[in-house]
Amino acid sequence: MNDSTSHELAWRSYRRRRNVAVAALLAFVLFLSFAIADVLRGQYWWDIGLFVVLGFFAAWTRLVIWKCPQCGNMFFSRPWRENPFARSCLHCGLPKWSTPNSANRGA
Repeated sequence: MNDSTSHELAWRSYRRRRNVAVAALLAFVLFLSFAIADVLRGQYWWDIGLFVVLGFFAAWTRLVIWKCPQCGNMFFSRPWRENPFARSCLHCGLPKWSTPNSANRGA
């Protein structure tokens, strides 16, 4: 497998993780809005809430620990620094969505 294909697969994995995290965030916000409006009553309220909150944190964590296709380190995290909205790798500077040929490297 060449570098271009591995980068494409890595970006596809990132896109999938990002979409799941956004969906989990929307589910979390929707659940909170229903809970605040007191629509969700009964014994299953806490079960649903726990499931939604844990799902959101699991999806968010999976997104944040995604590894850079260039250097193999966590793309969005460094020790004592995390930026899930970074436009480039916090370790090697690989721009988001780039391929090996189009990447202008710099830290």
